[in-house]
Amino acid sequence: MTFSDQRLAKAYEFAKEAHGDQEDRYGNNLFTSHVLKVFEETGGESAPSELSVIALLHDVLEKTHVRAQEITEKFGDS
Repeated sequence: MTFSDQRLAKAYEFAKEAHGDQEDRYGNNLFTSHVLKVFEETGGESAPSELSVIALLHDVLEKTHVRAQEITEKFGDS
């Protein structure tokens, strides 16, 4: 997937790497079956940048090894 917004591209790659091969409860890849669906349902690339970044990162803290501090360092407080 290609993005015109560099911050969005960074969030996409970060979330994709963080989720890796995780699966949802149906055995589908979590990133493609859920995270990208939320991203699209919230407006995708046409939504405000902050909302799009949040949509991509929304499960990273809960479902991966990534800590809040790492997200803050890469994407800021907002």
